[in-house]
Amino acid sequence: MRDLGSPVHSKKLVQNVLMEFSKEAKIAIVYQEKKPIACGFFIGFKNMMWNPWSSALKKCSKIRPNYLLYWAMLEYASNCGYNWFDFGRSSPGEGTYKFKQQWGAHPNPLYWQYVSLNGKEVKYPGSEKTKFDKAIQYWQKLPVSVTKMIGPMIRKHIGL
Repeated sequence: MRDLGSPVHSKKLVQNVLMEFSKEAKIAIVYQEKKPIACGFFIGFKNMMWNPWSSALKKCSKIRPNYLLYWAMLEYASNCGYNWFDFGRSSPGEGTYKFKQQWGAHPNPLYWQYVSLNGKEVKYPGSEKTKFDKAIQYWQKLPVSVTKMIGPMIRKHIGL
């Protein structure tokens, strides 16, 4: 997640989701010689299963663990009777977008609604994305141990 420029969620958040939605929420892990190299969190609701978070170790990218990870999640969703699988958000043209297209995913636009509680004009957050570009670049250069420690404290304040 650090390499993608994104702080990780806290273990407590993941544990709470798994506890509250024990029948619907799952974690898939790809191992290489007993070491986890890719992981995906997925959750089902009604006839849809979606994958909001997944990641793989960059050093293992040559063996493509994400393919096995997504195959396992799709197989599980199919075996459990889900009709749809949501691959999660990604921006057109990015690597994650192209990866998802290979699986037959079709993009659907996301619609956001904003309400001003103080009477001031609401700015669309997407238009301010570039103001975070520098922060993302610095984040990607931090040691993983640092991002794992401070990431959850930051992530809870980021609407992703």
